Amino acid sequence: RTVANKHSRLKSFFLFCKVDTAFLGCVPKYENKLPTIYSPSEVKAIREASDPYMRLVVDMALKLGLREQELCFSTWEDIDQDNAVFRVQGKPRLGFAVKDSEQRDVPIPSDLLTNLSEWHKTRKGRDLILGTASDKPNTHLLRTLKRLAKRAGLNCGKCDGCQGKLGECQEWTLHKFRRTYLTTLLRNGMDLKTVQHYAGHSDLASTMRYLRPASTSETQERINAIKWE
Repeated sequence: RTVANKHSRLKSFFLFCKVDTAFLGCVPKYENKLPTIYSPSEVKAIREASDPYMRLVVDMALKLGLREQELCFSTWEDIDQDNAVFRVQGKPRLGFAVKDSEQRDVPIPSDLLTNLSEWHKTRKGRDLILGTASDKPNTHLLRTLKRLAKRAGLNCGKCDGCQGKLGECQEWTLHKFRRTYLTTLLRNGMDLKTVQHYAGHSDLASTMRYLRPASTSETQERINAIKWE
């Protein structure tokens, strides 16, 4: 898509300059790939391979749908224990602003709320939930996830990342947990407008791009039940 956009802008520039654009040829073709999500077995495997810290990172990404920066800058003041709500909000003192400048409240599953409460007991005097030992934002969560997957033997072994020098699989990303979160909400009957709000998207089109259709195996029973004649 990026190549196609650059091609279009370049062609417009040449037309403006009254230059023959025939030499540019046709717009490069590309495929719109399906968004990827984690399978239950992948989530189970990465959680089992994690220490308590990374398990909490995975759970917050998966069950709250937070962006990477939202994870890094999450603080204890974001959690409303009484109402089981996580508020995604800016932290001016830390130089962090929420995307589109819109706060949002996300419900916290009861098991995650319990785990957060237990984790808080080990972080007395610290502001950040997932901060470093010096209570600074941990900006290496993605790299830690990839290294964890590699050590646990969970790399796909096929992508460019696996074949590269560092051997860090492209299939393991924090953002993939966010796509899994949004897709899971929708498949469990959550209406699209509510999913959009929990995602922090300004429009439904952005939310739709994150959602992966159900697999053929998941819909086979319903397909078989259709009366075609």
